[in-house]
Amino acid sequence: MATPQQREKERQRLIKEQLRKRLQENLTPYSGHKYQQPAWVHAVFATEKAIYEIVMLSQRRLTNDHCKAAFERLIRMLHTAEQPELLPQDNRDRYVLDLTDDLPEALAVMIRREWGFHVANYHPVAKADWIGILRTLLHSLEAHAWNTGPLKGYLHYLEGFMRGRLGMEVVVVNGPSQQAEADND
Repeated sequence: MATPQQREKERQRLIKEQLRKRLQENLTPYSGHKYQQPAWVHAVFATEKAIYEIVMLSQRRLTNDHCKAAFERLIRMLHTAEQPELLPQDNRDRYVLDLTDDLPEALAVMIRREWGFHVANYHPVAKADWIGILRTLLHSLEAHAWNTGPLKGYLHYLEGFMRGRLGMEVVVVNGPSQQAEADND
């Protein structure tokens, strides 16, 4: 018969195993339609706008694998944090993006910044829904892999949508003088 200490140790092991399984399950792509509903347009757009901006700022070096790594990193962060640290849209210089080495981290920072803008201008979003949006985008990565290949299929789709359907452009500004010029355009 097991001692109380052995039972407690086994109970703790089972709890950890269940948590690990739940975390893995939440990293799986979500193929449902909840986040395609009109109520979610702004929150999904905030996330995809960040992705598009990093695509353009990285001179199209961002890949589906970078996106997957960033989404999974954010999902894990959302699981462990009380509330996600949302980065405000203003004071952009405070958030330096490393576009040379760590594109997934740059993407995660840009997404959190866009989420901060969304929350400030629209409405708060529950952690579970940010996770749901990221899991939906994980599904999009898989679904668009057939389009132009697994390396950048989703990103090609996203760029075509942002540029073609929305007419969105990203202007790279390197300093205060260029920022003033961009603001005047």
